[in-house]
Amino acid sequence: MRSPLIAVLAGGASRRMGRDKPFVRVAGRRMADWVLEAAESVGEVLVVGRLGTFLDRPAAVDIVGGRRGPGAGLATALARARGPVVLVAADQPWLRPTTLRALVERFDGRAVVPREDGHFQVTCAIYPPSLARPMTHAARLGRSIRSVLETHEVDLVDDWASWGEDGRSWYSVDTEDAIEHGLAAFGLPGVG
Repeated sequence: MRSPLIAVLAGGASRRMGRDKPFVRVAGRRMADWVLEAAESVGEVLVVGRLGTFLDRPAAVDIVGGRRGPGAGLATALARARGPVVLVAADQPWLRPTTLRALVERFDGRAVVPREDGHFQVTCAIYPPSLARPMTHAARLGRSIRSVLETHEVDLVDDWASWGEDGRSWYSVDTEDAIEHGLAAFGLPGVG
């Protein structure tokens, strides 16, 4: 399989953080810089939820309009991609390229979604182009990514620890306290 499109969600309202999360500094760098570095080591990057460019990368406004959550960003990326899309978020500074590559290697035409304690990690997963229409429809109705996955075949990954993953790749930073917790739990982003 050729390199997938890595869609980086960057259009959230950042209500809990109180400021634009991708620009919040973690270990001396903007959160989004950590994510973009990891994503670019695996494939072509498209930032979704922003207009034109974002930190000098191509960006696209959500095709369904308004603040409709990760599903709208995924729908946008799937509509633009020529193949599968790996979805991550700009507030996941501990994202690991190794985990992204493992998702790509495991891809067999179905969505590949890590599951931790019963929770689908939808913003660290790979999605097939066949979900473009159902995801766009669901996003327009305000439905979640998981609602689409529940009606399609999905490869749920429970053995992600075998990739060397410890949950850091989908750890999202929504508050200042979450930064401190992430540093204590995982150390500096970009290492390990």
